[in-house]
Amino acid sequence: INAEYMGTLSECLFFFAMFSRLLVSTRLCARQWRLYSASVSQHVIYEVNHFVDKEVASEYLPWLRDHVKSMLTHEGFVSADVLMVEAEETDSRTAICCQYRLASKEALDDYIANQAWEKRRAMARRFGGRFTATRRVLHPLP
Repeated sequence: INAEYMGTLSECLFFFAMFSRLLVSTRLCARQWRLYSASVSQHVIYEVNHFVDKEVASEYLPWLRDHVKSMLTHEGFVSADVLMVEAEETDSRTAICCQYRLASKEALDDYIANQAWEKRRAMARRFGGRFTATRRVLHPLP
């Protein structure tokens, strides 16, 4: 066996070893991704954006904290984040984003069908036309 052949053979073995490590690493990453995505694939985010007149914001914020706590008592509601939205100087309203994580789309559908309208009526009775809200549902990537 000549030296040139040995050099080529050792280069091939080196690249094979590196490729094997990469393949194993890639498989581990893919497995971890499958485990992660399986754990969150059923979750949905129910996002409610509140736009509140600045004059009632000091009353609205404590009410909203209690409202979020009560939302988390509904079956399927897992957690919530309440976020202040950066506003432009010309905005006359305070913007707040509530993101509720739910265990499933079915849990959200049940909430919307059976409890949402009563919550919305209570908000309207308390704050009248001093706020608006928009809603959307977000799903994790498949």
